[in-house]
Amino acid sequence: MTGTIKKILLSASVLASLSAIASAPASAASIKNATVTGAAPYLTYDADATNTFQVNNTPGTWVNEQKVLGGNSANPTGNIELFSNSETLSNSAYASYTGVTSLQGTIGGKSITLSSLTSSDWNTDVGGTTLAQKWLNDLIVANNLSPLLGANTQTELLTAFVAGGGLQRFSDPNLSYVNQDNDGTIRVGLAGHLNGASLIQQSLQPAQVQMQSAYNTLKSNRTQMQSALSTAQISLNTLKNQFQAASSAQKPGILAKITTVTGQINALTGQIALVDGQITTLSAKLDPLTAFIAKTDLVIQASEIVKVAYNGSPAQYLYNFNATNSGLVEKGDGKSHTGNYEVTLKGEVPPSESVPEPSAMLGLLGVGSFFAVKRKMLKKA
Repeated sequence: MTGTIKKILLSASVLASLSAIASAPASAASIKNATVTGAAPYLTYDADATNTFQVNNTPGTWVNEQKVLGGNSANPTGNIELFSNSETLSNSAYASYTGVTSLQGTIGGKSITLSSLTSSDWNTDVGGTTLAQKWLNDLIVANNLSPLLGANTQTELLTAFVAGGGLQRFSDPNLSYVNQDNDGTIRVGLAGHLNGASLIQQSLQPAQVQMQSAYNTLKSNRTQMQSALSTAQISLNTLKNQFQAASSAQKPGILAKITTVTGQINALTGQIALVDGQITTLSAKLDPLTAFIAKTDLVIQASEIVKVAYNGSPAQYLYNFNATNSGLVEKGDGKSHTGNYEVTLKGEVPPSESVPEPSAMLGLLGVGSFFAVKRKMLKKA
């Protein structure tokens, strides 16, 4: 009887396990049938335990491209860099460039396309503002940069960022994985810099140089005005002394000169006051920007932007400002791919794998247990 009880208990244990399997959601899915299309070039990076490194693109078979997308947030691997030449383009070249690279495939049986950005994408309206304005504002808020940037306005910073080639630097997303959770959530890994401060600093540096030049010009002009004012004041004092010693016939001529010089002094004084105001205003913008660019311990996290079209829905622009350490670094430059930025979008719940119903398994196990007990009783009889 002990053996029979053990069999019954074993059946119950198996039933419990099968019930758990039946109630558990399907495993997360990854992108399938991945291909890369478009006019802009792309690069494929594989990875070992410590480094990412460039490997050959394999159009046609897509073996390397699919392989490097096999990671997740806990273990990001290689990546595909879309629009890999974006940072080599000048502002004018980028503004007119229309080439796009896209990673296409299916996930959970639905189509998905992930693309690089063009200049027109940055000008797209997103909730009453442009993508460029929204992304930069979100970056400043997420990284608490306002206190460091002083009196510089959002518009001025965006103008500076664009002038410094900032848009190109964030238009080439590095896709490290495209996975889907059981509830439909699609997770995309963007390989980037764990600390991207240097990218932002480099983008703002040309504007800082231009502001510094304008500041130097104002200071030089003020010096010249101050010198002219000092000369005029000396001249006025001399004329006043001459006026005191002049004869009645000479005084009208000297008085006219005094009036002229006094007018010059008043004009120079007003101009100096105006320039002083300009210097003060510019200093309030230049000084913090100079300190911001020179700051070596600055930490800024910001992903590149990826454009995602899923299952026929309108495209979304996804980005993130919170990176985890990928544990990797690009072997060539020793600084890229150190951070993993995960972005998400809501997808449709993927189909579950077919498993036996618990009730059916219960019936089968019940029958098995019944015959086991029956055989035992017959042997005893």
